Amino acid sequence: MRSLRNFGTSIALGLVGVLLAIPAVLVFVELTQEDHLEGISDRPTALVVPAGTVEVTDERVATAEFEWGEPVVALAPAWTGVVTEIHVTQGEEVIDLSKVVSVDGIDRIAVSTRVPFHRSLKAGDSGADVTALQFALMRMGYIFEVEVEGYFGSDTERAVSMLSRDLGLPESSSSFEPSWFVWLPERTLVVDKVEAVVGAPPPSAGATLISGATPLIAVELMDEFGDSVLLPEGTNWIATIGLNTVNVDTESGSVDDVADLRQLQVDTPTDTRTLVAQLLRQDSQLAITVPSSAVSVNESGRVCVWIESIAGEFTSVDVEVSRSVGGSARLSAGVEPGERVLSNPDQVAEAGPCP
Repeated sequence: MRSLRNFGTSIALGLVGVLLAIPAVLVFVELTQEDHLEGISDRPTALVVPAGTVEVTDERVATAEFEWGEPVVALAPAWTGVVTEIHVTQGEEVIDLSKVVSVDGIDRIAVSTRVPFHRSLKAGDSGADVTALQFALMRMGYIFEVEVEGYFGSDTERAVSMLSRDLGLPESSSSFEPSWFVWLPERTLVVDKVEAVVGAPPPSAGATLISGATPLIAVELMDEFGDSVLLPEGTNWIATIGLNTVNVDTESGSVDDVADLRQLQVDTPTDTRTLVAQLLRQDSQLAITVPSSAVSVNESGRVCVWIESIAGEFTSVDVEVSRSVGGSARLSAGVEPGERVLSNPDQVAEAGPCP
């Protein structure tokens, strides 16, 4: 009976020893085993994605600086009678050879010449005013260029006679009267006010007949530093300035289209010096896109991405980042569409910052 108890005690002590040994074995195994399981690595995986494309709209804000000139004035010639019709109104453009008013039923024409007309001209006269008359007659189709010689000859006489008939004179005249023309000092004049009233005598000689609007000479587009805006060569841009959308000359960074300037002139108060201009690029533009995490910068400021040259090997290339939006970087240079880009260079030992 005693031996049986001794045997049970031995078994119990053995079990206790085994239980006490298990933790020690586990600690030994933990201390001696390697940090990773066979066939499994904790090294970060290189994540490679193809560079994509996106169509973008380029918009900019600039300051439009207005340059105004002096208003042009058309003076009344030496005439008499009653105004029977007015052919121009405010905001309308008066150009060379256009009808301005009618006096006593006779049309009076705006003519832009080098010198004004101050005397009656007839056969045998010569001078700068005869030459100016002949050029005007040539533009109207009454004579040919070969007949412009500064001498009032038979060809000019016939041309003047036809002109007088077309203007509405009761009898054709072979001599020219300066009251037929309203002299324009410029090729064009935008009407601000007409100083004539139908049924009343016309303004006296030398008085203002037409007050021209203040001309808009130029509109320069300036950046935030006060310099002319620089736009990519060969691109097309428009600018919204006030109520108008106009074309932009990309070489000069200005608005120089004559029609656009005239429209801005009409819609803009003449005391305006600057307005905000919204610039918008018209031609389509593709930007290369990569994950923002793919872009690396080193201490010297070099910006690059890592391109997969062959499987698992990467080469850095310099890039220009135009914008970053929603975790995606838009590149303007450096990478071609479809090239395989490393998206996690900071986690891959052989990549990291730009070299």
